Amino acid sequence: MRVWLVPLLIAFAISSVSAAEIRVMAAGSLKDAFTAIFADYTKRYGGGFSPVWGPSGTLRERLQNGEAFDIFASAALPHAQALTDAQISGPSVLFARNALCIVTDASRALDAGNLVETLLKPEIRIGTSTPVADPAGDYTWEMFRRIDGQRPGAFETLSKKAQQLVGSPATPSTVNGRPRMLVALDAHEIDLFISYCSGARTMAWNSPTIDRWNCRRPFRSAPNTA
Repeated sequence: MRVWLVPLLIAFAISSVSAAEIRVMAAGSLKDAFTAIFADYTKRYGGGFSPVWGPSGTLRERLQNGEAFDIFASAALPHAQALTDAQISGPSVLFARNALCIVTDASRALDAGNLVETLLKPEIRIGTSTPVADPAGDYTWEMFRRIDGQRPGAFETLSKKAQQLVGSPATPSTVNGRPRMLVALDAHEIDLFISYCSGARTMAWNSPTIDRWNCRRPFRSAPNTA
């Protein structure tokens, strides 16, 4: 099956970027990569960055409501393009791609041949991000629709039982300093979590129960736009 490529798009504010400090509003999935980029840039050229991380849809709403920014890095094209279309920013530019992965406990046998069957099992509890507010949720719902094309009725089954654990203002991203989805997996509140592959690696490295090599791509992911 194909994996969605998750587009990352950058929208540049129409106002000039400060040489002293650049305010970056960026998808949480970019935090690790951007933090390294900021450090390298500052070391080479001086200046600094003031980053704000969060779900792309939520950040886009804040910018549409007038919050100041220099760069908006979104995990989906429509959010960044909306700022361009509204003349809040300059052109939006595709600069990176991500992918969707399924993360589970190391004891659960998963491979490309049984992912759909596993997802559809009534007893399997699925954790996801929140559609509309967070592109990771949008891409997951689109994956459910693709499965439905092969298994009629699958979209209703998967979307109804998916637990939207993160990605909206109403869902905390951390619990006692740990990622919410990782807490849910380790506590066996869910059996699987559908994540960006970049985030899946971090989850695997920080959990004693997740096999870092057991993160599986269900489909080809959509391009990430920042």
